[in-house]
Amino acid sequence: MKGFLNEWKAILKNKKMSIGILGIMVIPVLYGGLLLWAFWDPYGEIENLPVAIVNEDTGTEVNDEFIHAGDEFVETLFDDESFQFELTDYETAQQGLTDFEYYFFCSCTRRLF
Repeated sequence: MKGFLNEWKAILKNKKMSIGILGIMVIPVLYGGLLLWAFWDPYGEIENLPVAIVNEDTGTEVNDEFIHAGDEFVETLFDDESFQFELTDYETAQQGLTDFEYYFFCSCTRRLF
């Protein structure tokens, strides 16, 4: 134990050695802290992600009832508010993906049924 204390005393007396030891101890703590901070709450800001919605559904008739499944789907998405949804056309959505304006887009085809 006495040898261990003597080593630390020698290290602390030498200024260059003290700075090196301090750096070796501080850098991993900073790195770990930044890593934890960056990934602490990955879903906390998800409602701010822009998502394009493309609704090309023209509807269909089922059992003498006309159904617009695309409109119902889009209405359900806008009620959810889990993302920042924007209703747009297909070309604008594709260009928005290319320009990083949208995180992704969801498309309802012309005939869902």
